[in-house]
Amino acid sequence: MLVIGTRPEAIKLAPVAKGLRARSLPAIIVTTGQHPDLLPPTLASLGISADIELPLGEGSGMVAALQDVIRTHGPACIIVQGDTRSALAGALAGFLEDVPVAHVEAGLRTHEISDPFPEELFRVGIARLADHHLAPTEDAGRNLLAESVPPASISVVGNTVIDALFGSAGSVKEDTAGMDGRQRVIVTVHRQENGPNRLGSILGAAGRLADEARREVIFIRHPRLRETALPGEGEAEKPEVQRISVRAPLPYDEFIDLLRSSHLVITDSGGVQEEAAALGKRLIVVRDQTERPEALQKGERLLVGTNEEAIFAAGQRLLAGSKIGTPSTALGDGRSGERIAAIIGTKYFSAY
Repeated sequence: MLVIGTRPEAIKLAPVAKGLRARSLPAIIVTTGQHPDLLPPTLASLGISADIELPLGEGSGMVAALQDVIRTHGPACIIVQGDTRSALAGALAGFLEDVPVAHVEAGLRTHEISDPFPEELFRVGIARLADHHLAPTEDAGRNLLAESVPPASISVVGNTVIDALFGSAGSVKEDTAGMDGRQRVIVTVHRQENGPNRLGSILGAAGRLADEARREVIFIRHPRLRETALPGEGEAEKPEVQRISVRAPLPYDEFIDLLRSSHLVITDSGGVQEEAAALGKRLIVVRDQTERPEALQKGERLLVGTNEEAIFAAGQRLLAGSKIGTPSTALGDGRSGERIAAIIGTKYFSAY
C-alpha cells in the first residue's frame, strides 16, 4: 500500500508504483487529500491513479482512517515517502497495525529539529517507525547509521525524483531564453518558516533582479499563499515586486519545461533543489540550511538564506555566468523506482 498525500509524494512515488506494476506486484494507492487541489492533476499527469481516496486534508483523523484501510486490505507492507503529515500518518498507522513500513527518501537531515518545520521532526519520527529505509544517497544512509538504525535495514537506492524528471524529458523542448530573449528566473517559496518578512525579502531580491536587466522573473504561487497578500502587492514602497509574473502551480511536465528553460532558480523547495541540480541549473536556496547538500555546488548552486541583499548579490553573480551549469549525478540515475520495487518484492512477497 502506497500512501500519498501531496504533490511531491506523488512525483516521487509514481516511479515506485510503476516499478511494482512492471513486476506484477499487487499494490494499492491510497491518497489522503492533504493537497486536494494539486494532487489529482499531478497523479493524472504521471499516469497513475488512486485506488482509495480519503478526503481528509490535514485533519487529525488521518491515522485512524489509514488503519481502517489497512485492516480492510491487509497489505504486506506500507510505503511512505519523505516528510509530510501523510507520510508520518501512514508510518504510524502501519506501526499500530503491525504492518512493515518502507520509507522512501529516508535519512535526510538538517540535524535541527525545528528547521525545516515540521518536516525534520516528521522524518526523524518516521525513521523510528520504519522497518526498511530507502535512502537516496550515501550521506543519507550515514545519517541513519549515526542514529543507530540497523545497517541491514538501509538500502541506498538513489532519488526517485530523478526517475520522474527523466520520465518527463520527452515532452520538453529546451528554450534558450525567456520571453523576448530575456534571461528567465524561476522562484518557488512555500515553507512555513519563510513567512511574510522573509517572503518579502525573497521577492524583493527577485524583483530587483527583474529590474536590473529587464529579466523575466516568474513566481509560482503555492496554494498555501493563495489567501496571503504577497509583499508589495499594491504597495508603492516595493514596486520591484510588481515586476514579477505570478503564476498558479503548473502540471508537473509543464513545470519541468519551465525549469529547463530557466537561467536561475530561487527556491526553498527540496524537490526543486534536486531537479535544478540534476538539470545543471544555477540555483539559490533561500533557507538557512538544507538536508540536500548534494544539490549544492560552489559557484553554481548556493545556500544563501533569506537576506535580500545576499540573494540579490548571489543572483547577479550567477546570472553573469553561462545558462547551463554542471548537472549533478549524485542524486540518482533514473532507476530508483526499479530498485525499490525489486527490494519490496524480494522482502515482502514470497512469490516474487
